[in-house]
Amino acid sequence: MHIKAILRLGGLCALSLVVMLGLGTIGHLRQLSDPTDIILQDGILLVLMLGLNAEWLRVPIFLRSALPLRQQVTINAVPLVVIALTGLKLLAFTRVQLQPFVMPVTLAFLLALCAASYEEYFFRGLVLALVMRLLPRHLLSAVMGASLIFGLFHLVNWVHQPLNVTLLQMGNAWALAMLLSAVYLRTRGLLWPIVCHFVNDFTVMAMTGLAEESRPTASLPVSLAVAGVYVVTALILLRPTKRAGLEWPTKPAENVW
Repeated sequence: MHIKAILRLGGLCALSLVVMLGLGTIGHLRQLSDPTDIILQDGILLVLMLGLNAEWLRVPIFLRSALPLRQQVTINAVPLVVIALTGLKLLAFTRVQLQPFVMPVTLAFLLALCAASYEEYFFRGLVLALVMRLLPRHLLSAVMGASLIFGLFHLVNWVHQPLNVTLLQMGNAWALAMLLSAVYLRTRGLLWPIVCHFVNDFTVMAMTGLAEESRPTASLPVSLAVAGVYVVTALILLRPTKRAGLEWPTKPAENVW
């Protein structure tokens, strides 16, 4: 049973990576602009994963939280503030001279929304649930493992930037995934991690754009500090007194995406 689950998870990740690289290559050959390439890539991947989940995986993915709105806001207020503030702090300590709103706000909004929607559906919706099925009695280990997969996917950035910068991004992505996973588990609503992810990506894209020379490359101490804030916030959200009832259901519910 575990072997089948591992093969399913590995196959899903491999498929996503192959399709992502393939679409990126096609976009490059057709000389599409970076924004167009990213929007098409994320849109196609989202549709593909929606179809695979509906016909094959059948993982319950909850779009809207069933918790009272006030409780949802209480849970997510701190993560949203943390992501916004640490994102701005990270930009403030980058090795490039930033200009406010390098990218048009509407384009940054669309790009951030597409990236957040696909990545949260895939990594928090599908991957996290599959890892939790493998480790049903080890919640934190499952969250760390699923977050590690998210971080490893950022290794593809090594193609266009130095390895040390890529490793820093991978570490930051792992820590951010920890926080987004905690948000999803506590609220059981994918809209909230999508919003948090959107805030993070919109901040970076609006202020740095997509050009390689303008990408943030923060120092190791700054990256570690940001990652530490994310992880600590995630651990607070997933503290022992709040873990009861966070196990993943095996059957879909009414508010499943």
